[in-house]
Amino acid sequence: MSSIKQVAGRRPKKVYSEGRACAHPGCSTLISRYNKNEFCWRHFRPRPEPARIPGPPPQA
Repeated sequence: MSSIKQVAGRRPKKVYSEGRACAHPGCSTLISRYNKNEFCWRHFRPRPEPARIPGPPPQA
């Protein structure tokens, strides 16, 4: 039997190792086991992603 409960067709949440600290030098903030990032919210720098708003098709 698996230790992960499956609820009504949902996938189990992905978890990462416990006890991780922020990778920023001098920061001792502990990262949640559900957070995949190496940095805490204060030191995390999000990557810019393109907008998901469809625009007009490109002109050939």
